[in-house]
Parts: sequence; C-alpha cells; structure tokens
Amino acid sequence: MKMPRKRAQILIEVIIGILIIGVAFGGGFFLISTALKSQKQSFKRDTARSLIQETQEILKVLAIEDWFNIYDKRESGKYHLEKSDGNFSIVAGEGTVNVGEESFTRYFEIEDINDPLKVKVKITVKWDGGKVESETIISRFREEENWSQEDWSGGPVGEKVISFQESTTTFSTSTNIDYSSSGVITLE
Repeated sequence: MKMPRKRAQILIEVIIGILIIGVAFGGGFFLISTALKSQKQSFKRDTARSLIQETQEILKVLAIEDWFNIYDKRESGKYHLEKSDGNFSIVAGEGTVNVGEESFTRYFEIEDINDPLKVKVKITVKWDGGKVESETIISRFREEENWSQEDWSGGPVGEKVISFQESTTTFSTSTNIDYSSSGVITLE
C-alpha cells in the first residue's frame, strides 16, 4: 500500500519541478525579449540623432553657399533634403530615409528670429513608434568668420545685397553718409 503513495509523491514533485522550470524559462524569455526591444528602440533613437546632426551640418553648408535658399523659406512649411549628383537641395515636404531595414521620416521647419543673418531650424525625425526633435540656429556665415570693410570709395550701389564673402568697396543705398575720405565712413 505504501508503494502507490510514493509514486504519487514522485509525480507531484515532477510536476512541481516542471512548473518551476517553466516559470524560470518564461521569465528568462520575457527579460530577453524586453532587452531586445529596448536595444532596437535605442538603435532607432541613435540613428534619428545622427540624421538630425547630418541635417544640421548640410544646412550650415547650404547657408554659406546660398543663404537666400534657406532664408526665403521661413515660416512656409516642412522641407527635407534630397541628394542628386552629389549635391543636396532643399525640397518641400517630408522625406524618407532608409537605414538598414528601418525607415525614418525626416523634415525641418525654418522659423524667423528677426535677424537677417540667422534663422531657427526645427528638425524632426520620426519612425514607427517614436520621434526625436531638435532646434538649432543656422547662420549665414561660419561662426569663426569675421567680415571687415575699410574702403567705402565705391559708394552706394542701390538696394542690392552685397556679398560678405568677397571683398567690396561699396555699400547699399543710404542717406546722410559721407564716404569721401578713404577708410572713413561718417553718418551725418
């Protein structure tokens, strides 16, 4: 009679052992899947930050090359960058960037900050389940670049934009300016 009782006890111990192993494997599987999801989201955030940094750098270069291509787009919607023949251009709307198997939507908006030499750019990168945004100030000139003009002898040239990237002896039309002495400009 004692034999069936021992068999039942062994059966119960085996079932309890299987349950413990099942709970352990289930918990381990849950932890691993959570870690993998977290790693994938971290990869997407890092990639989005890299795309934002790339956009900032390209816009800085484009601002130096053709300031009005950026400045004239203030407060007029979303834009993205497109590359053609090795050159980037600014195109209206949102753009899609594929990195590996992941697809990201990237765009930027240009805001006026009441400074004709600077604009604020808000860059957004979105993906399925998240987004990263950044704001930066883009300047017409390199930050380390200084401009100086000591010769005004060319006189006024009218309502014309004067390039600060080239040496000039002229200035925009203004009134009450005496520029007759070389190296001196006097406001009267």
